[in-house]
Amino acid sequence: MIDNLLEVKDLKISEYKRRAYTDIVGEISLYVKPGEIVGLAGESGCGKSLTCRAIMNILPSNLKITNGEIRYLGKPIDYRDKNLYGKEISMIFQEPTKALHPLKTVGNQISEVIKLHSNFRGVELKEKVLNAMEMVGIDEPETRYKQYPHQLSGGLCQRVIIAIATIMKPSLIIADEPTTSLDVTVQKKILDLLLELNKKMGTSIIFISHDLAVLSHICNRVYVMYCGEIVEEGTVPGIFASPYHPYNKALISSIPSMYGAVTKLKSIKGMVPSPRNYSKYCRFYDRCDERCEACKNTKPELIDVEGRGVRCVKFEK
Repeated sequence: MIDNLLEVKDLKISEYKRRAYTDIVGEISLYVKPGEIVGLAGESGCGKSLTCRAIMNILPSNLKITNGEIRYLGKPIDYRDKNLYGKEISMIFQEPTKALHPLKTVGNQISEVIKLHSNFRGVELKEKVLNAMEMVGIDEPETRYKQYPHQLSGGLCQRVIIAIATIMKPSLIIADEPTTSLDVTVQKKILDLLLELNKKMGTSIIFISHDLAVLSHICNRVYVMYCGEIVEEGTVPGIFASPYHPYNKALISSIPSMYGAVTKLKSIKGMVPSPRNYSKYCRFYDRCDERCEACKNTKPELIDVEGRGVRCVKFEK
């Protein structure tokens, strides 16, 4: 039995501009075990979505993988394998209304995935689509089958996207902020649906979000990213109950509390820098409340600290 369903080793993603490459994501390493839900956390612009787009082979044309390896079931990913994407690995995109084709019916769009990866046609094909719609909680599937995306609510559109992503029963689903554009009650339903699919089908999930509360609810392990690097990695109880890295501490302290005295909301000073302004040393230095002299001229490595990965000079011996 293979230990890791997916392995990413030393992945580097670079942008080619003005006759030079600029590293956007630098030497990312992560793994996902069968049946596991793994989170990617961090502010917008930290490289979470780009990392997963590299796995899916859908990077923008101005970006390319310049180093590293992505392995699926122990073997390097073959980007030419048409059965890999959509059948073995699928993706749920951030904004469902933009991911769906406005001029094609819901049934037509779900059917396309089955046609691409199987020989089902006619009545059998439609039956399979209707079953998939029922499984993800789409009410009145016969009616919805004939409708267009603009006739559905945001929550229903997201369920259609999930039906498309799960209909071939993939081993791995990458969910890129799937609840961001939805209201709180619909968010809960979508999260519960993903958890149910994980339990019923044994599907592994990479869940991308800047919402730490959502990640703590759904994930087994979490990778915290900042400026294209993993700065902390560990199980959900460890990451959220006792954060080590100053960036992770700052993220968690900025979560508003519903209990105790009313206090001013905390925020992380400054902004995430653009890749061209990344420091050669600690990339969080300018925003860090715990910085020291060594941070100025030492590039921290991701090291093991009590079973958790941490990238901070304070933990280096």
